[in-house]
Amino acid sequence: SEWTNQLADLLPNGCLEKEITVRIDGSFGYLKFDVSKTNLVACFVGGVGIAGALAVASHVLEYNVGSYLVFIFWAAREINAGKLSLLQKLINRQDSRLRVHLFGKAAGFSNDLEGEPSAVCDLQTSGVKGSLERMNPNELLQQVVLPCATRSAKVGVYTCGPQELMDSVQKACENGHKSVEIYFHRESFQW
Repeated sequence: SEWTNQLADLLPNGCLEKEITVRIDGSFGYLKFDVSKTNLVACFVGGVGIAGALAVASHVLEYNVGSYLVFIFWAAREINAGKLSLLQKLINRQDSRLRVHLFGKAAGFSNDLEGEPSAVCDLQTSGVKGSLERMNPNELLQQVVLPCATRSAKVGVYTCGPQELMDSVQKACENGHKSVEIYFHRESFQW
């Protein structure tokens, strides 16, 4: 929220009263692991951190490099964030290697939603899973990602978002490292 609020402060007065379109692209650096040498990739992101996750997922799925599964776990505060065009483009490929999980208000992605989403959990639409609950990276890594990995698997984990999220993903990787080889990449937005 700090980075996003600082970005919003740069907008001229009155811009926030109407809907504006902003494109944020990423990632522009390089991952600390080679996706072509991993068996699966899990991206744990918050807010605009989705840009990097979409870049990673697009690369893996488009060029058929390495990973046989790509997980995107995205927490966002905006209702219908799951309708993001690049995310929809990936989902519309109907690639069985892609698993998308939305958390928070982003999980309220149905067309008939007005205002706040209801307290319904475990939504599922077009191959996308969603929950209005907070993302728990340790639980997701242990119960969703690692069961898909063999004992000799190499798992790439990408995270970008709020500091607390990235800290919890790092801790989850340290815990999960006991069962498989995990390569961890942390990307943060700094102003």
